[in-house]
Amino acid sequence: MLCIVSSQYISAGSAQPQTAIREVPLTVKVVLIGFEEQWVDTKYFSWSFQTPDHRLNNVWNWGDYQQTGVKYKISYDLTFPPASVKDGLVDFLKSIGEKRTGENRWFYYWDYSNKDQMFVRNWLKTDYVAYDAVKVEDWLNQHSSDYGGYPENGWTFVLMYLPELPKFTADQYKGYWNSVYSGRPKVPSGVLPHYYSAKAVDTDLGYNLRWRDFMNGYGGHQRMWFVDLTAGPTWWSEYDDLPLNTIIEDQKIVLGSSFGRQWLTQLLADYTWEMVYNIAAPEFVYDPIYTSTYKLVVRILDERDADEKKEIPIQSTINNDAIKHAFEDLVPYTRVQVETQFDDASNHPELLKLLKDNRRFLDSYIFKDVFQDKYEYVDERPVYKYLQENLRSFVPQILRDESELTIPIFVFALSKDAHFGASYKWEVGKDRERTYSGVAQGDLVMIGQSHLDFHYGDEVGQKGKGLGLTQTVIHEAGHMVGLSHPHSYGWIGDFCFTAMSYYTYDYAFGQNDKDALQRIHADKIIMQTTSTIQETQALLQGKIKSPDVQEILDKTESLLTEANSAYSKMDYTGAVKKALEARESGKTALSKTTELVSLAVTATATIPVEEPQGAQQIPLPYIAAGIAVGFAIGAAVMLIVVKRKR
Repeated sequence: MLCIVSSQYISAGSAQPQTAIREVPLTVKVVLIGFEEQWVDTKYFSWSFQTPDHRLNNVWNWGDYQQTGVKYKISYDLTFPPASVKDGLVDFLKSIGEKRTGENRWFYYWDYSNKDQMFVRNWLKTDYVAYDAVKVEDWLNQHSSDYGGYPENGWTFVLMYLPELPKFTADQYKGYWNSVYSGRPKVPSGVLPHYYSAKAVDTDLGYNLRWRDFMNGYGGHQRMWFVDLTAGPTWWSEYDDLPLNTIIEDQKIVLGSSFGRQWLTQLLADYTWEMVYNIAAPEFVYDPIYTSTYKLVVRILDERDADEKKEIPIQSTINNDAIKHAFEDLVPYTRVQVETQFDDASNHPELLKLLKDNRRFLDSYIFKDVFQDKYEYVDERPVYKYLQENLRSFVPQILRDESELTIPIFVFALSKDAHFGASYKWEVGKDRERTYSGVAQGDLVMIGQSHLDFHYGDEVGQKGKGLGLTQTVIHEAGHMVGLSHPHSYGWIGDFCFTAMSYYTYDYAFGQNDKDALQRIHADKIIMQTTSTIQETQALLQGKIKSPDVQEILDKTESLLTEANSAYSKMDYTGAVKKALEARESGKTALSKTTELVSLAVTATATIPVEEPQGAQQIPLPYIAAGIAVGFAIGAAVMLIVVKRKR
């Protein structure tokens, strides 16, 4: 989760250009499996209004919106694979499909609960077919040569239309909603949608996250992501992503007709737009500065009572090694330190009082009878203010530069079942999934996990299992280094392998995260080096000639060429390393040039004024004799003048 934060802390030492000064190419390959070429208007698809031909790389910084100075020039490659690719994929899916029955959260209805004194949402069970998403991703990767391979500098998005698989029809859609409106909600007979599934398990306390069978896309281990437009409906994205066949039947679209081509082309372009903005070229939450060290300082403040602490020791809820490994994998050229300290909230009386004074059960007609929700929360705002004002007492040294990026992370283990609530005006926010428990403020992270979270499995048939802290710490720290959610521009982007997803609950960062962060680090260093070279050349031009400096400049430009070459092949780690070498070489050239200019100015200031040509220095005895003769002549003239006057 994210939150608004003052830009003062974020912007310090990181002035950003307001216009793009570096333009780099990015290829987006769109593979259309199961679509006939005559169904799609390829020229209309590439219209820049609906599939962007450029993308400014922005930083939100909440209140201080900035640009990184980089613009992606995007080109599209639409590929229609041969029918054999679709046939092979369908056969593979049928071979791994598993028919299951379970609570499908897309099929729901409201009912009044006397126990809770409010309307509650209930879900119906359906039959469905599940395909292992990781296996499907692997199959598409292994058969990538069948659809032309992956671009050297870009991402591949596979859009699939597979009506041969079990599917949800328009008649079934209508039948379900008619039953809901009649007051007798039920799943129509014959409903058998298909989905893609992935396991999500909390590695700290063993809880298996429920309802992870209901994806319609997946990807992110490589630079490939797929969406099956005939899968679903998925509860995670209720209406935007209804199965394509359902919509075609309901709206009576004729594929291949004049209107059908326009309609389908627009739909495919809209999905592509989402994927570009979510995955291929995402924006940043906070300024993604390059640094040699990430230092995560995790302060765990336990507010639970003695029995709760004994039941689940706080040390069992977090894994330092997993956190460290996630960030070492994200940025291999940066050193990672994770310092976890366990503390008791009672050791901080003022803070403990804030936690208690601002904790309340939300007893509200609006929330209970209109929003159909009720919960206990701690207002995060006064707690955040206290942490800001006392930050140095918890974390004495905080750096945000190239030597170190310090990330203060405050984790509160709250008693019973309470979480931080983000308020705006009168409304108190609560996330759509229980896994919400953290917020990245920009200057620090706040996490509020409840004791019930630690043994949540007891409540839902998973005795002795619960949700720990490790995944939340990785996710929120990911925001602090700049990463955004993969669902910022469409919820199905959440069906992606990454710790930044709400849905997949991973403990590692996906290829989209690595690309985004490593790429902008390389961009920044390359732009700095280019600026240094230009400054050096301006000083040298027409003033000083130095073979030594020119040799260093040649080396710098050669290293910069190597960096850009690695960058163009999406070897961003290699690009960062070469760009750093180039930057150091460029600094040396500029330093030597500045020194030479300084010496030249000093030398000019001390050169004596030249005398007229032929002027010679006269010895002192001759000067004295000349003065004496002059006096004698003057005296004689005066004597003559006096005599004449007389």
